[in-house]
Amino acid sequence: MLALGNCIKSLVRNHQKHKKGYVPYRDSKLTRILKDSLEGNCRTVMIVNISPSTICFEDTYNTLSFANKAKNIKTKVQKNELIVKNNVKKFFD
Repeated sequence: MLALGNCIKSLVRNHQKHKKGYVPYRDSKLTRILKDSLEGNCRTVMIVNISPSTICFEDTYNTLSFANKAKNIKTKVQKNELIVKNNVKKFFD
């Protein structure tokens, strides 16, 4: 989770500065798997689980803080279009 938090911080920082900087995806297997979801051409939903108990206050606070950082990630979703006519024509010429 620490590696995922570092990736999210880097993505948010890069978005706020309007530049493409280094994001440490290679720090864990989880971040490697989620790379396309975090920065790629897709929409991502994050669901967090919190507890109303006062005993779990620190965990709940940290989870909500993590989710708040994650909601600041902005991606550009574009429609992927493939013109089949041109691709098929290329194979039969």
